[in-house]
Amino acid sequence: MNPVTLQISLTPNDYKHSFYLLEHQLQTWSTQVSEILLIYDSNKSNGRFGKNWEETNLSMLELIQLIKKKYPNIVYSEVDYSPECREIVSKFFFKGLCPKKDFRGGPFYAYFYGIYKAKYDYVFHIDSDTFFGGQSSTWLSEALELMQKYPKILITSPLPGPPHPDHILIDQFCIKSSLTQYAFEFTHMSTRLFLIDRRKLYNNLKIMFPNIRSILKAIFEDNPPYALPEEVISRFMLAEKFIRIDLKGASPGMWSVHPPFRTATFYTTLPQLIVRITKNDVTPDQMGFYDITDSMCDWTEARNKLKKERWWKKLFNKLILVT
Repeated sequence: MNPVTLQISLTPNDYKHSFYLLEHQLQTWSTQVSEILLIYDSNKSNGRFGKNWEETNLSMLELIQLIKKKYPNIVYSEVDYSPECREIVSKFFFKGLCPKKDFRGGPFYAYFYGIYKAKYDYVFHIDSDTFFGGQSSTWLSEALELMQKYPKILITSPLPGPPHPDHILIDQFCIKSSLTQYAFEFTHMSTRLFLIDRRKLYNNLKIMFPNIRSILKAIFEDNPPYALPEEVISRFMLAEKFIRIDLKGASPGMWSVHPPFRTATFYTTLPQLIVRITKNDVTPDQMGFYDITDSMCDWTEARNKLKKERWWKKLFNKLILVT
């Protein structure tokens, strides 16, 4: 077992996809880590992040109890928002108090609480809606070896999207890495999934504010006016010249995909999607793409909804610009 904590973040509104995906994630990674840490955030967010919160809270807790019986090395922790705990976590990572949420109402403190609560310094965080293909049994040990060999690597992640025959990533801001085969170098990070040595973050991060439009959005929606956690860590990476490496690893490798939307069609096809992705059964159009494409799941419902919402978003943006 690698000296790594697999940390999965969960909230009540993750229940519909976690019912299937949590088992998929644990089957993929449980034999490569020494600890599995499930972090449950019961502090309701405003807006879309708090949707169906009360309705699915009990179901989510029941699912966690069932999963714990199947995987004895699972540790469960609800995010502790007490002033005492917030101060401890804040001092570990920040020069200042860690906010509870970001400007969208999304999780902020919960991410750092999860990293802090891990038993091991190497923490592999994954969001609850992440799929994994390739299914390599050695990816994590390869990633650890790479990070220990090259101290400038702050973060490693599986390849974003199934391998493209031309060894490229599509719509990603990165360059090919010379440090290892079939890998790409980034100067920013994503909180969707990351393997990190938390010791490098110790008391090194600074709270950031987003742009004025996002601050006004936060005020309008009654959220704290703070930038996203990934922006905070990415700023630290740039300042200290750290990099992120996404790698496939030795064959069959490991890669991930993420749903850009959550629709009725997505939930209906979710079990089939997990089977296909686990077996590397993907369409040519999906190769090299991190977000699940229309060739794998019909996103018509979501795109039509976006078109209907566009008018009031444009109006909101115009009002902000006038202001």
